[in-house]
Amino acid sequence: MRTSSRLRPLLRQLPFPLDDTDRLNHVYARWARSGALSDREIVDLWTYCFTWRYFLSKAARSSMRRPSDMDALIARSIRRTCRTRHDATAIVRYASWVSVVCRNTFVNYAKRSRALASIDDLRGFAVSEPAPTYNDAPRIRRVLLAAILRLPTYLQDTARLFFVDGCSFETIAASTGKSIPTVRTYKCRALNELRRDPDLRKISEGFAPPA
Repeated sequence: MRTSSRLRPLLRQLPFPLDDTDRLNHVYARWARSGALSDREIVDLWTYCFTWRYFLSKAARSSMRRPSDMDALIARSIRRTCRTRHDATAIVRYASWVSVVCRNTFVNYAKRSRALASIDDLRGFAVSEPAPTYNDAPRIRRVLLAAILRLPTYLQDTARLFFVDGCSFETIAASTGKSIPTVRTYKCRALNELRRDPDLRKISEGFAPPA
């Protein structure tokens, strides 16, 4: 795989295996105390390699909307790590800090993707040009939540958990106390109602200008 071969030579430059987080944490603590350039280079290299591998594994599971999203997520996570890690000098486990940044970055991405995918689902066909962007996601979410509040009361929890939070049928059933077949039925009814919602139709038909 192209990305694996790109990562491999970088891993060989690390003085210890990528999963040896104890040694990494030791180097980070030493760098935080002394500011040694050699330690910073190791920390930066490890951070890049770990972040790359994290999002590579997500991409391998088809968890990305577009192939190009992986590079953007890697860059975003590294920027956040570099911007905040000096505030974490008291944190002994730097490796865990990086892992949390990666996970939070991906969770935020997944929520935005879910909002966009919900519009695709509501339309029943691919979104027409211009395609929604991540900047549209907060607005889509607001319109979708408002439309859900206009549904019959008994459908609202299922619709919110499925279309907004991206929960599985099993999770929704456990949360609402309904059976999985009932949750599936409620989801289908909510979907049919939402497809007729005028505000959602405006978005799906080309994104009406903001009020």
